[in-house]
Amino acid sequence: MKITSLICICSLLFLVGCPMEESPELDLKTYIKNNSEYIIIFRYKNTVSENDTVLWEHFPWGKISLWSINPGEVHIGNRVSGDLKRTLENYHIHYYFFYADTLSAYPWNEIRDEYKVAKRVTISSWEEYEAMEFTIEFP
Repeated sequence: MKITSLICICSLLFLVGCPMEESPELDLKTYIKNNSEYIIIFRYKNTVSENDTVLWEHFPWGKISLWSINPGEVHIGNRVSGDLKRTLENYHIHYYFFYADTLSAYPWNEIRDEYKVAKRVTISSWEEYEAMEFTIEFP
């Protein structure tokens, strides 16, 4: 009985004294490159379906300038890769690109209903995201 108690106490002290090492949070960022000669606007959403092409019911931006990328520029995403990795375990991430001129020329309901999307990129797994080298390019 004493030996069993001693083993239990030693095991407990060992576990308390040696904290489990947590895997570090990934610090990679998403890079969105505008390789076109136009100002583009991007937005993303997470969905369960890989083939979900339904746009937002209402205009999904506050300040549109937060989502615009000038020709030749790169936007560095502020989503932490660890969060993206967890998201991709259950969801698909869809990046939607619009021409700024289109958004200023048409009402949102027409853009949505006629699907005036310049490009959509769907990421379905962390491995796919890694293969893209964490970079989404337009066009």
